[in-house]
Amino acid sequence: MCNNITFVRGTVRVDYAFDGKRALFDLMRNINGLNFDFPCGGKKTCGKCRVKIKDGFEFVSEPDETEKKFLSEEEIRENIRYACMCEVFGNVTAELISDANKNKMEVQTEGLKTKTITPDNFKKIAGGKDIGTDVYGAAVDIGTTTVAVYLYSMTTGACIGVATEENPQRVYGADVITRINYTIENENGLSELKSLILSLVFQLIKELCEENNINQNDVYHIVLTGNTVMQHIAFGYPPKTIAFAPFTPVSLFGFDVTLGELLQTPVGVADTPFQKGAWGTGINPNAVIYFPPAFASYVGGDIATGIIASDTDLCDNLRLFLDIGTNGEIGLIDRTARAEPLPYEFLFCATAAGPAFEGAHIKLGMAGIKGAINNIYLDESDNIICETIGDIAPKGLCGSGIIDAVALMLELGVLEDTGRILDSDEIEEIDEIPEKYKKFADNLCETDGENVFVLDSEHNIYITQKDIREIQLAKASVCAGIMTLLNYCGKTLGEVSEVILAGGFGAHINKKSACKIGLIPGELEDKIINAGNTAGTGAVSVLLDTSACERINKIPAISKYIELSGDAFFMDEYIDRMMF
Repeated sequence: MCNNITFVRGTVRVDYAFDGKRALFDLMRNINGLNFDFPCGGKKTCGKCRVKIKDGFEFVSEPDETEKKFLSEEEIRENIRYACMCEVFGNVTAELISDANKNKMEVQTEGLKTKTITPDNFKKIAGGKDIGTDVYGAAVDIGTTTVAVYLYSMTTGACIGVATEENPQRVYGADVITRINYTIENENGLSELKSLILSLVFQLIKELCEENNINQNDVYHIVLTGNTVMQHIAFGYPPKTIAFAPFTPVSLFGFDVTLGELLQTPVGVADTPFQKGAWGTGINPNAVIYFPPAFASYVGGDIATGIIASDTDLCDNLRLFLDIGTNGEIGLIDRTARAEPLPYEFLFCATAAGPAFEGAHIKLGMAGIKGAINNIYLDESDNIICETIGDIAPKGLCGSGIIDAVALMLELGVLEDTGRILDSDEIEEIDEIPEKYKKFADNLCETDGENVFVLDSEHNIYITQKDIREIQLAKASVCAGIMTLLNYCGKTLGEVSEVILAGGFGAHINKKSACKIGLIPGELEDKIINAGNTAGTGAVSVLLDTSACERINKIPAISKYIELSGDAFFMDEYIDRMMF
């Protein structure tokens, strides 16, 4: 085994003490506190886990043909490698090049709040008894990328504090499919991922309690929301069946367990940090853990709590609910007047948007950390302005910046509606391009054999042809999903009254850009409400308010899930919506 592997100030030191070769990736992802991008989970496809070998060159394998496709000759000379492809067999020191480990990700915690929060749920969890002290609860939003914990007094309704962190499961892949594969391919994979997420949740609760001089034993209730895969992993249900047709989850949740039960079923505690059972967490072992209802394998409890936060279940018109992130989840509520009422009021679907909007499959894509471009526009002199998180020099593009970039390229005429980036010498020949935009021919060039559009030449920030194709696939899927739900209801875009755009990603999207590229139909631009983290704020409502709890449990009975993979209308729309 490896005697020691340490991480200090951006550098990994491996003291190697076992036979054979091991991928540096396999060693690095076991380092506590190492937030490093492994979007593809070590499948050698994303090109994100860049490192620079600083010492021990003789104990590092030579780049194979796959790795050479990701590296330039100059990078090879500078000992730049990819952790998932670079094998080591001796003492090695490597510097992490990705900036994901250096800055904490921006996590959206604010969102629409339901109008009806009353702190009365404590009566339920305390059995109606006077327990003689203040009681507390935590609402937890387990996102694929980030985690948010909200600590509340359940007797006064006051917010004690909010804590956020990146989901530590990210080292096993940026999306749910790579994590499901990890649980399938590794005997203890499910236990590892469950342990990682619960350890973080309990640590964040502990930190909030300590900061506010609260006894953890007074935490009596926790609401755990998240997509269906995150719910499965947190509970300990094997998510394998979610990844394969007919995409059947083990559970659709909507139930309570005690903390002790959660830590013992069904994975058990033998191979987790909780060997002492619930008491080892410091939280009351009889605390009630509530998993909000999911609707399908790819429409989870985060959508249910989002519906509660936005009061979508109470509206009497035609409303769309969109949560576009690592996965695209779409809901449509239809309570419009009909000659014959429908047997359901909610329609749901999930689109395979993939992680493009999280930056995972984009050449210079990155998470929403400092240095990520999140806003792009032309100033009064028609110069491209790239604003970054933290207002520092740009290092790449996060999701909202990527959407702005593509929208800008369409506006400038350097991107055809087919998605092809033009050659620089074509610009002068196209009469439709305004003369003032002809200067952007200089921003068109070729890198590694493909056309690119340069956004910031000083910092070498650009969009590639492959990036455009990734965005086309993702945006077409989401837009086609919207159209499919409307088709099932026999409704048109003009009849939609509002569009609730939820999630951390949705909170930062420029809705004009989103409609310009066709992520959301242009007819809906003026109806979009950026709602923020409704999953988390909805979980708070369910935590505190008995009526919200009753409302969320009623939604599944009036809902229908539409599976898009075999839907002919969806496939036709998907192809049509591929164009810009």
